[in-house]
Amino acid sequence: MFGSHVNDNLSPFRITLTAHALMGRKGASEYGGHVILPDSVLQSLLARDIQYPMLFKLLVEDTKKAVYCGVTEFTAPPNVILFTTMDDGSIRDC
Repeated sequence: MFGSHVNDNLSPFRITLTAHALMGRKGASEYGGHVILPDSVLQSLLARDIQYPMLFKLLVEDTKKAVYCGVTEFTAPPNVILFTTMDDGSIRDC
Protein backbone atom coordinates (compact mmCIF):
# COMPACT_ATOMS: atom_id res chain seq x y z
CA MET A 1 0.00 0.00 0.00
CA PHE A 2 1.14 3.52 -0.68
CA GLY A 3 0.04 6.71 0.92
CA SER A 4 0.36 9.89 -1.09
CA HIS A 5 0.73 13.23 0.57
CA VAL A 6 0.58 16.76 -0.81
CA ASN A 7 1.20 19.89 1.24
CA ASP A 8 -0.94 22.87 0.39
CA ASN A 9 -2.34 25.79 2.33
CA LEU A 10 -4.91 23.47 3.87
CA SER A 11 -4.30 20.24 5.69
CA PRO A 12 -2.21 17.62 3.84
CA PHE A 13 -3.99 15.47 1.28
CA ARG A 14 -3.66 11.83 2.28
CA ILE A 15 -5.02 8.70 0.64
CA THR A 16 -4.12 5.03 0.81
CA LEU A 17 -3.99 3.20 -2.51
CA THR A 18 -3.12 -0.31 -3.60
CA ALA A 19 0.17 -0.34 -5.52
CA HIS A 20 0.68 -2.08 -8.84
CA ALA A 21 4.03 -2.07 -10.63
CA LEU A 22 4.31 -1.13 -14.29
CA MET A 23 7.23 -3.55 -14.69
CA GLY A 24 6.78 -5.61 -17.82
CA ARG A 25 4.08 -3.38 -19.26
CA LYS A 26 4.56 -1.77 -22.67
CA GLY A 27 5.85 1.77 -22.24
CA ALA A 28 6.59 1.36 -18.51
CA SER A 29 10.02 2.98 -18.85
CA GLU A 30 8.33 6.23 -19.92
CA TYR A 31 6.99 6.67 -16.39
CA GLY A 32 10.30 6.79 -14.49
CA GLY A 33 9.96 9.34 -11.71
CA HIS A 34 6.22 9.54 -12.13
CA VAL A 35 3.15 7.61 -11.09
CA ILE A 36 -0.31 7.11 -12.53
CA LEU A 37 -3.15 7.90 -10.14
CA PRO A 38 -6.93 7.41 -10.39
CA ASP A 39 -9.20 10.21 -11.58
CA SER A 40 -10.75 10.43 -8.10
CA VAL A 41 -7.44 11.76 -6.77
CA LEU A 42 -7.41 14.49 -9.42
CA GLN A 43 -10.99 15.46 -8.59
CA SER A 44 -10.14 15.67 -4.87
CA LEU A 45 -7.09 17.82 -5.57
CA LEU A 46 -8.95 20.16 -7.94
CA ALA A 47 -11.58 20.72 -5.26
CA ARG A 48 -8.76 21.84 -2.94
CA ASP A 49 -7.37 24.35 -5.47
CA ILE A 50 -3.94 22.66 -5.55
CA GLN A 51 -1.13 24.52 -7.30
CA TYR A 52 0.85 22.97 -10.17
CA PRO A 53 3.21 21.24 -10.49
CA MET A 54 2.03 18.52 -8.13
CA LEU A 55 4.63 16.58 -6.16
CA PHE A 56 3.67 13.47 -4.22
CA LYS A 57 5.37 11.80 -1.30
CA LEU A 58 4.82 8.06 -1.58
CA LEU A 59 5.24 6.07 1.60
CA VAL A 60 5.50 2.29 1.72
CA GLU A 61 3.72 1.56 4.97
CA ASP A 62 5.50 -1.75 5.65
CA THR A 63 9.05 -0.41 5.27
CA LYS A 64 8.43 3.32 5.89
CA LYS A 65 10.49 4.04 2.75
CA ALA A 66 9.44 7.26 1.07
CA VAL A 67 10.07 8.70 -2.38
CA TYR A 68 8.84 11.85 -4.12
CA CYS A 69 7.25 11.62 -7.55
CA GLY A 70 5.29 13.56 -10.09
CA VAL A 71 2.16 12.36 -11.85
CA THR A 72 2.09 11.30 -15.48
CA GLU A 73 -1.66 10.99 -15.73
CA PHE A 74 -4.81 10.31 -13.74
CA THR A 75 -6.03 7.18 -15.53
CA ALA A 76 -5.29 4.41 -13.01
CA PRO A 77 -8.15 2.17 -11.90
CA PRO A 78 -10.02 3.30 -8.77
CA ASN A 79 -8.01 2.96 -5.54
CA VAL A 80 -4.84 1.97 -7.42
CA ILE A 81 -1.48 3.67 -7.93
CA LEU A 82 0.69 2.51 -10.84
CA PHE A 83 4.44 3.01 -10.51
CA THR A 84 7.71 1.86 -12.05
CA THR A 85 10.09 -0.50 -10.30
CA MET A 86 13.74 -1.42 -10.47
CA ASP A 87 14.67 -4.80 -11.96
CA ASP A 88 14.55 -6.38 -8.49
CA GLY A 89 10.96 -5.19 -7.96
CA SER A 90 11.84 -2.45 -5.46
CA ILE A 91 10.52 1.08 -5.78
CA ARG A 92 12.36 3.23 -8.28
CA ASP A 93 13.51 6.45 -6.62
CA CYS A 94 11.80 9.31 -8.33
